[in-house]
Amino acid sequence: MIPANLGKGLRPRWYSAIVPSAFRRDGAALSTAKRPIWEKAKKVGSKQENAAGSSVASFTSMPSMRIQFNPPTGKQANAPSPRKGTDKPVTKPFTRLSNNTWLHDRSEEDVYRLLIDAYRMRIEDLHVFEAELDEGSIYDGEESSIRGFTRFLNKVEQAGKGILPSWWNSNNKAECLAMGMGGKHWQNLKHAVEKPDIQDHYGESKFPMQLRMFTESIYGVTPGGFRRDFMLGINVLMES
Repeated sequence: MIPANLGKGLRPRWYSAIVPSAFRRDGAALSTAKRPIWEKAKKVGSKQENAAGSSVASFTSMPSMRIQFNPPTGKQANAPSPRKGTDKPVTKPFTRLSNNTWLHDRSEEDVYRLLIDAYRMRIEDLHVFEAELDEGSIYDGEESSIRGFTRFLNKVEQAGKGILPSWWNSNNKAECLAMGMGGKHWQNLKHAVEKPDIQDHYGESKFPMQLRMFTESIYGVTPGGFRRDFMLGINVLMES
C-alpha cells in the first residue's frame, strides 16, 4: 500500500493511472483514459447517456456490486446425489460427510466405485497441486494403481470412526480391488481421472468436492493444503 503522505513526485508512475481519486488523499482527478477498464462501464439505456453521448460511468456513480447467495431449498436441496453413475444415490451428502456416514446406505458396488474414484481423484490432485507421484500408481510409472489403492484402502480401514459401512469385511475389500482391475467398469485403476471427468460421469459439478472431502477425513488434509471446514459447513447449511 502506498503511504498517504508520500509526495507525488515519489509515488510510482502507476499510482495516478490505477488508483481512483475516491481512494486517494491528494485529490488528483483521473482522466477517463487513465481509469481502469472496469471503471468504463456503460450506462444502461439511452436515456442515461449525457448530451455528448458518453457511455462512461463515473466511479462514484457505479452501482454497488453485491454477491447474491441463493441456497437451494426444498426438493432442490434434498435432491439425491450424484445424479448418475451409482445404483443408489443418497440425499444430504455433505451432512453425511460431516458425520462420517457418506459411504453408508449405499449398495456394495457403489461403495467400491466411490472408494476407487476418491483415490483416483486424490492421486490426480497430488500430481497437480504438489507435483507428487503417488507410490505404486500409474503416476509413478506402474501399469496400474493397484498397489497405491491397496494402501489407500488399508488407511481407510485403519481410520475407524465408522467411515466404512458395518457390512465391510475382507471379502468386500477383495471385490473392491477386483472392480478396479477388472476393466469392465469406469472405475479403472489403469486409467487416470481428472476433475471434469468426475463431473461428467456423475452428472454433478460438486461431486469432485465430495470425493476430496471424503479423503480429507482419512488424511486430515487435501493435496495443496486446502481444508474442507468452511466449504463443508456452507454445504451442510444448504442441506438443512
